Amino acid sequence: MLYWINRDDRGQPMAHQLSAFKIAQVSHANMRGVGRLVLPAFVVGCVTCLLAYLSWAYRIGEDQFLSGGWREAAAPLATSRIRNWVDAPKGPQWTEIGYMAVGGAVTLILAKLNYTLIGFPFHPIGFALAMCFAVEYNWPAFLAMWLLKLILLRYGGRSLYLRCAPVFLGLVLGGFVVPMVWGFVAWLFEWYQ
Repeated sequence: MLYWINRDDRGQPMAHQLSAFKIAQVSHANMRGVGRLVLPAFVVGCVTCLLAYLSWAYRIGEDQFLSGGWREAAAPLATSRIRNWVDAPKGPQWTEIGYMAVGGAVTLILAKLNYTLIGFPFHPIGFALAMCFAVEYNWPAFLAMWLLKLILLRYGGRSLYLRCAPVFLGLVLGGFVVPMVWGFVAWLFEWYQ
């Protein structure tokens, strides 16, 4: 239903919220305090993004053909999809629902096997990521992290692995903070035009 605004559900905030709680847990911060920050940040972020998107859509025109990236390829596709839903409504799409059910069942089976069998090589998150086009860009990072984790566990044991966990959580936090800072700088100096 939100294809028109985020296309591939990339705007899902839950992963970022859970990362904040995980960082708080590892750093022994007050979880309730983090919760008191995450909820207002979520509300402010939602309102800000919605207003910015609406301003952009009304200023430029949502279904206008403009050269460059997302505006050229996805915006007309998303708005035409909504137009089709309104002009010619259809009933439930049972084929797609069936595929979702199969994907959910495979994910649950992989989760159960991963939880019960020590050393089971497949994780359910790998199945979910394998269905996403972003894996073709991110597989070297996944491979490097898997190899690093394997080396840490094999030669350093669980204690070294746990001692290194804050470093990796810092990398995750940096992965969130740095794009936000550069996005703000790009907005400030109008580099996006």
